[in-house]
Amino acid sequence: MWYAFKKHYLKTNNSTIICINPSYLKINKNHSDILKSHEMINVNINDVFKIINEEKEYYLVDKNKIINYKINEKLNEKIDINLVYYNSTSNFGDELSLFITQSLINKNKYNLVSNKKNININIIVIGSYIHMAKNNYYIFGSGVRMIESSKSEHNYTNLQVTAVRGPLTKKYLEDKNIHVPNIYGDPGLLLPIFYEPIIIKSIQNKIGLIPHKSNYDKYINNYNTNMFYLINPMDNWKNVINSIFSCKYIISSSLHGLICSDAYNKPNIWLDEYKLQEGDFKFKDYFQSQNRPYLKISNINDFDDRLLYKDGNKINLDLLIKQFPFK
Repeated sequence: MWYAFKKHYLKTNNSTIICINPSYLKINKNHSDILKSHEMINVNINDVFKIINEEKEYYLVDKNKIINYKINEKLNEKIDINLVYYNSTSNFGDELSLFITQSLINKNKYNLVSNKKNININIIVIGSYIHMAKNNYYIFGSGVRMIESSKSEHNYTNLQVTAVRGPLTKKYLEDKNIHVPNIYGDPGLLLPIFYEPIIIKSIQNKIGLIPHKSNYDKYINNYNTNMFYLINPMDNWKNVINSIFSCKYIISSSLHGLICSDAYNKPNIWLDEYKLQEGDFKFKDYFQSQNRPYLKISNINDFDDRLLYKDGNKINLDLLIKQFPFK
């Protein structure tokens, strides 16, 4: 049995095998049918072991060597995948997008680049960044930032959605007639699979305080240092995760402070002391994905460990990983 994939037909004629264009067929060794061709190549059938399909080009292979058929000179050329994420200012949650994608992508098939122009395949992973998508972008676990958006945002009519952060994002996209699978999960939840934090013993009895980057300055020199440990969300993501993992509890105005706390099963609560410009849509979206109570405190001094969310992550991470499109 010989195989022709996608844009090829085959013909065998005595000792000759002919590759042609265009569709998929399985052809017996003695098959003599042939269709119209544009380009052909003849090889000795005794040399041919099987035919392999490559994404861009096609070629014949025997047990020991490759026989070219319109092969790109670089047989191992990888496909560029462009990760689109926010990197204008430092923020640990946005940095996780790059790390998680690097950890999931099949490096034998794909070459990961980020925030490049004129790349055919683009993906948004983690964060509230769908408003930056364009037609045919892949969406893996990202979410909508806010319902009200400017005219320059959400300029798409078709997306390749494999998973979204939560049900509110799903509904938002479905209202735009975009198909969304019923699979939720911010990929930041996958972090423990790929990163083992370093324990900082000096803060193990402290409550980690993670402000949103927009109000971090309001907490500097304005909190009980005996009780709290201030974590800078604009610090390197590993430092932030090490601190989250090391502290006894976490209170956070940063959504990814809560997500990463859930990922590492660290009791936490949402601090909504300074209102964010984008509102609370993304918090509701994530909370609903986890079937987590919509509970928050509005002042750091309102902290009460009886209010902590202690159930961690409830999302099926194996299913989420399966949805990553470039494995």
